[in-house]
Amino acid sequence: MSNFYQWISKLLPSISKKKRSSTFPQLPASTNTTQPNTHGEEYPLFVTKHYKEKSDTVWEYSKEKELQGNQINLVTKENRTIFLIHIKQGDRDINLNDMHNFEKESQFFLQTNPIFEHYEIQLLYVMPSLQIEESAYKYMKQHPKIGYKIVK
Repeated sequence: MSNFYQWISKLLPSISKKKRSSTFPQLPASTNTTQPNTHGEEYPLFVTKHYKEKSDTVWEYSKEKELQGNQINLVTKENRTIFLIHIKQGDRDINLNDMHNFEKESQFFLQTNPIFEHYEIQLLYVMPSLQIEESAYKYMKQHPKIGYKIVK
């Protein structure tokens, strides 16, 4: 059985007909004593390990689907919230166009995976330091379903 089906089978018992809505939770920065390299494969592995230790379930979506350049790297479930996570790598700041692409890709993901329709959905950028252009940051503040978290 693939990881996806194992992951979905864990979700099925907890699906409810009631949708919840709330603003994006304030997420504290996570810290570790060793800073991973943020340019190679080391940082995504570090972030994945971080979420596997703290989340109910973690689906390594882009890895399992063998998707290169995909905006959604991880899908995690914490209680009644599904986080679609983009792991930020490199030095380039996230801009407004990046956010729009993340939203579009997330909408397509949700259309092709209707199992998640009864959950609260949050789009989350995970990065080792704040790397967001001012216009994108303002957009994020106006759209509480999009957030960021510093994991280092």
